[in-house]
Amino acid sequence: MLRVVSIFTRLATVCGILAILLAASAPSLYAETNTPSDTPTPVVTDSVEEWSVGNGLIYWAYNCYADEFVSTAALKRKPVNGSIQRVLESIDDATKCVTYRNQLSASDGLYYLDDSEGRIARMPLGEPYTPTKVKAVSGNQSLGFNSPPAEANGYLYWIGFKQILRTLKDGSGAIETVATSDSLIADIMVIGSTVYWVDDSGIKSTSVNCDTLPCIDTAGTIHTFSSTTRGAGLFHRVINSGPIALRGTVIYWVEHNTSAPYTYKIRNCAVGPFVLACEDPVVSPGAATAAAAPDAVGTFYTATTNWYIGKPILVNGNIYWTERDISSVNNNTGDVKRKAATAAEADPADTIATNQTNIDGRLYAANDLLFFARRSTGIYSLSLTATAITRDFEASGLEVTQAIQNLANSAPLVANKTTYVRAYGKQLAGPSAPNVEARLVGAKNGNPLPGSPLQPLNGARALTSGGSFDRARLNDGWYFQLPGSWIGAGQITLKLEIDGRQIHNDPNRANNALSQTLTFQNQPPVCVWTVPVRTHTPLPSTTDPNFWGMVSH
Repeated sequence: MLRVVSIFTRLATVCGILAILLAASAPSLYAETNTPSDTPTPVVTDSVEEWSVGNGLIYWAYNCYADEFVSTAALKRKPVNGSIQRVLESIDDATKCVTYRNQLSASDGLYYLDDSEGRIARMPLGEPYTPTKVKAVSGNQSLGFNSPPAEANGYLYWIGFKQILRTLKDGSGAIETVATSDSLIADIMVIGSTVYWVDDSGIKSTSVNCDTLPCIDTAGTIHTFSSTTRGAGLFHRVINSGPIALRGTVIYWVEHNTSAPYTYKIRNCAVGPFVLACEDPVVSPGAATAAAAPDAVGTFYTATTNWYIGKPILVNGNIYWTERDISSVNNNTGDVKRKAATAAEADPADTIATNQTNIDGRLYAANDLLFFARRSTGIYSLSLTATAITRDFEASGLEVTQAIQNLANSAPLVANKTTYVRAYGKQLAGPSAPNVEARLVGAKNGNPLPGSPLQPLNGARALTSGGSFDRARLNDGWYFQLPGSWIGAGQITLKLEIDGRQIHNDPNRANNALSQTLTFQNQPPVCVWTVPVRTHTPLPSTTDPNFWGMVSH
C-alpha cells in the first residue's frame, strides 16, 4: 500500500545547574540583516483581522469582535492582480460590528459569519454591495471560532458546536446535520460525497450519499488520537495513476500535543481501495523502527518545539504552510515553508519567507502566487517558486564542564560526576534565524550511546549573521546534561550538530558539526575532616558591615 513519507520513529532535571554553569539572560531576537532574493510583496497595507482569497479576489476586514469600546467594522476587496480597491461596507454601530468572520470567497460572492445579525451572509460580487442573509444561525448552529465554511456540490458545510451542518448556498431548504461528535470539532474537509473532520478523538469521515442525513451507517474513524494529542488543518492529495492498489487519497493534518512544550507535525495516511483506516505503527520489542505497514500514519514534517503550524495547502505538487514561534506572547515571528508533497520526512523543507512578525496561519494561492497575511499589518504575495532562503551555520565550540572548564577542555573529567556540555555556534551568512536547533551525538567504541542524540535543555536559539557568543551568558549557546550511562570511566566521542534536522537551507553543511573525544577518569572519593576551633570572638551580627559579604561568599 502507498507510503508517502518515512514512518515516524518513536523514539535530569537541571536543578543545581547554575552551580556549574554561568547564569545569563536569554538572548533577544536579532534583526534581519540580509534580504533574500525573492521578497514578499505588500498587496494590502491595512488593519487585517479577517481575510480570504478566491475567485481572483482578495477580501479583508476588521471588526469589533473581542474589542472593548470599539464600534467600527469594514469589509474591503481588490483583485489579486492589484487593481482597484473597494470598500464594500463600513459600519459604525456597536450592535452590528461583530461581522465579516470566517470568510469563504466563492464564485458568487463572499460568504461570512455575521455574528451581530446571527446569520451566514453573502456579499455579492457586483453593485449594490448589500449583504444578503443565507441562513439564520445561532447557539449550537453558529460557526465555530476561526472556522470558515467549506463549499461543495452547491452546499455550504460548517462546524457548529460538536456537529457538522450544511445548507444550500442559495439559502433554500433547511439546515441539515451531517454528523455529530462527542467533542469539539477543529476542522472539516469535503471530497466528493465524503465529509472528513478532526475532533478531539481523531480523524473521522462520513458519507452524505443517503436518503436522510446524517448517514450514520457510513460514519467511521480513520485515525485515533491519544489522550494527549489534538489535530487540525485538514487537506488532501489525490493519486489516480499507477497500480490500482496504490491509488487513493492521502489525508494530511496538523497534529500537536496538548501540554507545553508543544510539538507540531504535519502527518498523513493513505486511504485507498484496500485501506480504510490508518493507525500509528507498533514498534516490535527490540526493533529500531516500526514496520512500514501500508496503513500506518506517516510524519511529513516536524516543526521546532513551540513553533505553531498553520493550515497547509497543496499547490502544483508542493505543500505550503506558515509556522510561528509561540514560546511567549511576544514571540510571534514566523516563516513560510514549502516542501514537495512526495518528499520523505527526512527531506528538508524550503523557507521562502522569514522573520514575518505576527504571521497568520492561513495561506491562499492564485495566479502562481502565494498569499499570506500579517495580523493588523497587511497581506503579502510571494511567488510559488520563490528561491529558498539560505543560511550558513558553523559549529564553533564544545565545552564539557563539571564545574570549571575552558574551550580547550583542559580540566580533567571525573567519571560518574554530573557533567554538562556547553555548545556554541555562529551564523556566517543569511537572514537572522530565530529557531536554530542543535543536538549532541554520543558514541563509545564507535557505537551510539543510549539516548543519542541529546536535545539541549534550553531548546532552540536565535542566531544572526556576524554575531558571536559570550561564555558569560548561559543562553549564548546550547547546553546539555550528559546521562549517567555516558560518564563512566573511559573514552567517549561527542559530536555537536547544528541544524541536524535541516530545518533551514544550508548549502555548506560541512561546518555544521564539531567532534570532541573525552576521557573520564576514576578518582577516589574526597574525604573531609572537621576540626573544632575554639574562639573568643563575639557572635556575628547582621549589622556588621562585613556580614552580608561573608554570607554571599
